[in-house]
Amino acid sequence: MGSTCIIMQKYSDPCTPQTLENIAYDSERKFHVPECAFHEVYPNIIIGGESSALDKGLLRRLKVTHVVNCAQGQQYGHVDSDEAYYQDTNIKFYAIQASDELGFNIAPYLEPTAKFIDQSMKEGGRLFVHCCMGFCRAPTVVISYLMIHQGMDVREALTLVRSKRVVCPNQSFREQLCELNERLRKSQL
Repeated sequence: MGSTCIIMQKYSDPCTPQTLENIAYDSERKFHVPECAFHEVYPNIIIGGESSALDKGLLRRLKVTHVVNCAQGQQYGHVDSDEAYYQDTNIKFYAIQASDELGFNIAPYLEPTAKFIDQSMKEGGRLFVHCCMGFCRAPTVVISYLMIHQGMDVREALTLVRSKRVVCPNQSFREQLCELNERLRKSQL
């Protein structure tokens, strides 16, 4: 972890996947898929789905300089895009091949992807972070960036993202975000 990792100490109780689920669900204990194709969830970070990510005209209009595909692949539930797809746009591209399934270990991808996002932000970039729907994988990655490089506790980061877009990292991802949160917290003690 770099020196930018400072987890806020306002939470004395440990993070649990249930706590994160409570944040993701609405007051009626329901969640809904996002109503819009994309949302800016943090200054210059947009989360969206496949159709928007593949619409180069839209990305130009949004002034996107960087794309992060959190679901790269050709199989069902993935988005088949790569650096070559964006070659004519001057968009910088980064991808991980994460699956939205219980038990998938997204943890090894979180810090490298957060580092790419952070570097993009330092370059004055505007990012479009996506998976198929912008509901689970992409928000997980953005939340980890906010934790690692913006010093947010996972609950604070999820609350912020959730205030801008309907998102719900799956149970496995919530567990891994809690583990990351604990590691970051311990590194600051």
